[in-house]
Amino acid sequence: MNNRLAITCAAAILAVAGNIPVASALPAAPGLVAPAATVTPTSFTAQQSGSNWTITFSRDLSFSAFEVRNQFPFQGWAELWEQDESDDDFISRTRVSNITPSSGGLTQTATFRPTSSQLDTELGGEEIYAKAFLKNLETGQVFQVASHRIQISP
Repeated sequence: MNNRLAITCAAAILAVAGNIPVASALPAAPGLVAPAATVTPTSFTAQQSGSNWTITFSRDLSFSAFEVRNQFPFQGWAELWEQDESDDDFISRTRVSNITPSSGGLTQTATFRPTSSQLDTELGGEEIYAKAFLKNLETGQVFQVASHRIQISP
């Protein structure tokens, strides 16, 4: 139990101190592998029907053996963004879901249903993308990944 607490505290400190990859930050302890979940985008598509859009974003979540064995609680969500030259525009966010790590990993798909007016934030075409977030509630560490960009004309 003390090892788990020490690893959890170390991971939390490193996450706060600059998001340093935890496994690479602890080379002095041979065989010690701290939590290291990953998020990998797998698909991002957009389809238009009149003034309504269906945008889907899928991603694979994988967990370390340590996270699975200790059943660290996670939360995940996705966000839809429109890229601008200066500040990107936030469009929508999915509900936060509770996630239990498993050795086989998980696939999550978010579906966004914005209207053309929600996506039309500037003159000309729009470039949209999604972000996925996976938060380890035990350590506070947040893993984030963005999809590729899609050019649309709402």
